[in-house]
Amino acid sequence: MRDAFRAKGHDAWSCDLEPGNSKYHLQQDVLTVLDRGWDLGIFHPPCTFLANSSSKHLYIDGNKENGRDPSRWHQLHQGAKFFRTLWETEAIDKVVCENPIMLGYAKDIIGDEPTQIIQPWMFGDPYTKRTCLWIRGVEPLIPTYPKWEDCRQALGLPVDAKPKAEVHYAAPGPDRWKKRSLTYPGIASAFADNWG
Repeated sequence: MRDAFRAKGHDAWSCDLEPGNSKYHLQQDVLTVLDRGWDLGIFHPPCTFLANSSSKHLYIDGNKENGRDPSRWHQLHQGAKFFRTLWETEAIDKVVCENPIMLGYAKDIIGDEPTQIIQPWMFGDPYTKRTCLWIRGVEPLIPTYPKWEDCRQALGLPVDAKPKAEVHYAAPGPDRWKKRSLTYPGIASAFADNWG
């Protein structure tokens, strides 16, 4: 995302507790830099405990009959509060928060429905990954390809081609969360084109 904005001449920075691969990356808690005069904040709060796909993990051994897993419920509440803090920051006028389809419990804590739901294929990447956007201060994204058929034709794919669900079938392992959280290049470019 940062690189897509920088490629268009914007002074864009990333911020994460994880190390980055650029001199334009701040390795620190994002809450400590919100008040630095940013004109647009695009946030990707961790979704591990917020995503609908995590619902079974709210229960001991992934089984609702075993009762709630108190640790997971606590992490759900913490994650939703962090999301809401970013979404409601008064330090930045234009805010976009990105997350996958969210648990109903998390949405209840956040208190707002997403403004827009997009797919990578809408922006030229032949994949599915329903992505929710909470948008404040800027207009919703304009899809390059409103229908999969438009994207398929533009990419010259066979008539029977379908968008791939590679994120959903990522192999288990320690880096699975990183692979599942990547932003497709077409979406990053669309953010920069529409909001830069």
